[in-house]
Amino acid sequence: MIKVYEIKSNGFLGTSKEIDPKEGIGSGWTYTPPPSPTGSYKWLDSQWVSYDEPAVGIISPDLDKLSAEVRAERNKRLSETDWRFRVDMNPSQEWIDYCQALRDITDQEGFPLSIEWPVQPV
Repeated sequence: MIKVYEIKSNGFLGTSKEIDPKEGIGSGWTYTPPPSPTGSYKWLDSQWVSYDEPAVGIISPDLDKLSAEVRAERNKRLSETDWRFRVDMNPSQEWIDYCQALRDITDQEGFPLSIEWPVQPV
């Protein structure tokens, strides 16, 4: 008898069972045991990946595209404040700080994956 491990339709580890080696296994099963009997694992690229810890390097977002999207949103929010900075207007310090915080978005730790958007003054 040999132990096999179920790969659920969502990729996560399911049950295990003993089978006769002559039987073989069907789709949705693997002979590869998870690294530990406890924990949450997902089958990815022919190996078990722990979901108890961050899966660093498994998913690689297009950072250039994401950066461009964040900058576009920032620019949109800045353009919505332009009228407050006309020559005949006197913007409050709150609006000046808000606009500066928008400009500083790209300096935030975690940019572009994690953004803390400033709150627009009332």
